[in-house]
Amino acid sequence: MGFDVYVLSWMFLIYSFLGWCIEVVFVALDTKQFDNRGFLRGPVCPIYGIGITLILLCLHPFAETWIILFIVSVILTTLLELVVGILLKKCFHHEWWNYSQFRFNFRGYICLRFSLFWGVGCLFVVKLLHPAVAFFIHNCPRNLGIPLLCLFSVIFIIDVVVTLLSIHSYPKRLKALNDIESRLHQLSEELGISLYGSISSVMCVLDKKNWAPDKQAKAHEAEVLVKKREPLLRKRNHVHRRMLKTFSFLYEDRYRSAIVALKRYLMRNRFS
Repeated sequence: MGFDVYVLSWMFLIYSFLGWCIEVVFVALDTKQFDNRGFLRGPVCPIYGIGITLILLCLHPFAETWIILFIVSVILTTLLELVVGILLKKCFHHEWWNYSQFRFNFRGYICLRFSLFWGVGCLFVVKLLHPAVAFFIHNCPRNLGIPLLCLFSVIFIIDVVVTLLSIHSYPKRLKALNDIESRLHQLSEELGISLYGSISSVMCVLDKKNWAPDKQAKAHEAEVLVKKREPLLRKRNHVHRRMLKTFSFLYEDRYRSAIVALKRYLMRNRFS
């Protein structure tokens, strides 16, 4: 089957969905609960769709011979992992994975064990998984496949746009919350009370106190900040929560107080 735009688009969507399924199953086996592992709200992980589609395009000329396919797969995936690892380190100043504990590794970016694992994975995809996917794409009538592809593509694009807007707003939320948390920490020490916990309990403590004139203004400021903090903590956003849960290390140097506050709030309200 040739790789025209129609086929490539379906491959991307199908492998994005299958990748999402794999992520969900692995997490469910580990945590015993469902968790949407992707940034997007829909059941897709685009990194799988992009990665597997590119690998299939590159490995297609070598698909006939198992041993050559395996060798090329190991080389290709190892180079890809090395380049991506270096780029991520340069862009975010953090290591997203580290294989230093394994033998035959190169600066923690790649190692022989996982290179062989990726090679076996490529054999499975090329020889077993993709033929089934290709059969489905080939046997789906195009007068049905094209409208479905357009529908899923529009939904996917909308999801991506909304998610990117959420990612863009996440640092702004952290900065606003971090500024409030830093000031509340100072006020807690100056007023001699804890300004952390549920808003009702904190406001109750503030209201019951008979503040001295020199602390009255600070108590009022604390009351205003506590009220401003609450919506920043309570805001429900799938992307923000996912980034806090998995990628908080990207922001902890700049917004440590905000991240601590959000995690504390989520722990306090995890069953609500």
